[in-house]
Amino acid sequence: GINHLFYIIKNILGEQVNYAFEDPGYCWGREYFDSNNRSNFSLNIDSEGASIENVINEKNIALLLTPAHQFPLGIIMSKKRKKEILNWLKEDDTRYLIEDDYDGEFNFSNTRFIPLYKNDENIIYIGSFSRSITPALRISYMIIPDGLLKKYDQIFNGFECPCSLFTQKALGVFIEDGYFERHVNRMRNLYTKKKEIIEKKLSNNNHIKIINDINGLVALIDIDLNDKKQFENRLLKEKIKLTSINRFQKRSENSDYYILDYSKIEINRLNDAIDTLIEIVKELE
Repeated sequence: GINHLFYIIKNILGEQVNYAFEDPGYCWGREYFDSNNRSNFSLNIDSEGASIENVINEKNIALLLTPAHQFPLGIIMSKKRKKEILNWLKEDDTRYLIEDDYDGEFNFSNTRFIPLYKNDENIIYIGSFSRSITPALRISYMIIPDGLLKKYDQIFNGFECPCSLFTQKALGVFIEDGYFERHVNRMRNLYTKKKEIIEKKLSNNNHIKIINDINGLVALIDIDLNDKKQFENRLLKEKIKLTSINRFQKRSENSDYYILDYSKIEINRLNDAIDTLIEIVKELE
């Protein structure tokens, strides 16, 4: 899992390195990332992606970003912002970037995103098969730049991999024989149909608004209600799971945004679930 990769990264980079996380972003509220003795910085998100304004003069720092599809806002980092970050990295060799491409196989935008790690020696690229195959597989991976490989070998020489060798071998065959590519294509078709259902039902809805384009496997929606507790209790009763964006924010402001993860729900149940959600919001307005 990603936690294990982050453990390896922290050991490679050393105790002197501080970390900066996207705000909102998946690291906040997860003790493994943000509860330590070092100073953690928050990076604001604007229309071009994560901003480095808060860390522009910092050294001995690593950014953990989701540039291909920012979680949870869904923003694809602009070329201008990518250039700013790459130039900032090159200014000091104690600056690092951890690029998390958590659902790169399911980017539905018309723009092909080129990973940042291809452009700089101080970028660590991480990914996972949790979204593309199944979370139960528990296999993640990372590409370490040449400059850090020697340190990795020194620290983790003889370190036992927590992933089953049998599972790794099976996954290797699955990829090499072309099954993985065919599986991803089938899932892309399925997710596209689900995405279209959500867009059709909510695009002209006066009570629920889609925020940004749906480029990955979650939709960010705006539901402006006074009594959030009553709303969330109704969702629980109807067995509809939405996650408030507040869970992933360091700042204390109370947002009306909710994350709708449509990847797991069966397509024939998605229609009914969206209709039920609309009815709940209408009743509580």
